[in-house]
Amino acid sequence: MVLMVGSLVVALLVLFWLWNILKTTFQTALLVALVVFALQWLTGLGPFEVMGAIRQQIIEMVRPGDRPPNREKALGLGGSIRRSSKIGP
Repeated sequence: MVLMVGSLVVALLVLFWLWNILKTTFQTALLVALVVFALQWLTGLGPFEVMGAIRQQIIEMVRPGDRPPNREKALGLGGSIRRSSKIGP
């Protein structure tokens, strides 16, 4: 009997904990969506421009700052542009 009551108490605690996490997650998602829509409406930018700016910020955070960006790789050229080290004809 004691084991059953204890398991019910633990189950209720886990249920309330899960409910609080889900509630916070939905509130955060709605807040982010409202901020993005407000920025789109106020600035006149479309969703592609906003997502492009977010993508660029993520790329800049991930890329190390001590190396210049590899534009050929970023553009998807795969190194097809070759630069000659020779000077002159």
